[in-house]
Amino acid sequence: MKVRMIENGATVSYLTPGKDYDVIGLDHESFRVVDDKGEPILFPKSLFSVIDDHIPDDWIWDRYAEDEYYANPPELQEPGFYEDFHDRKPDAIKRFDDFLQRHGIAQGRTQRTLV
Repeated sequence: MKVRMIENGATVSYLTPGKDYDVIGLDHESFRVVDDKGEPILFPKSLFSVIDDHIPDDWIWDRYAEDEYYANPPELQEPGFYEDFHDRKPDAIKRFDDFLQRHGIAQGRTQRTLV
């Protein structure tokens, strides 16, 4: 899935108006994209227009209510993965970087410092 940040005058840290982003996860309110800093962040869907609505067949869907859902690639589905990534745990960072490389997503990637 690919989205484009809408040029609506809003200033959002680490997103560029008019730029296309690969969606690497989603929920009922948000798209998870790799921002310009290289971080996998959830942003409100209202910030984007969808330019390619294809969601890979292997994504895992969790539905909690009729209007509440989460979908992620299998590699990033493990509970606590994003917390570990943002806590800079080396295994999570490696898994994320491997995922980006395997799927040809290079936008915004920066050299990460392992703690």
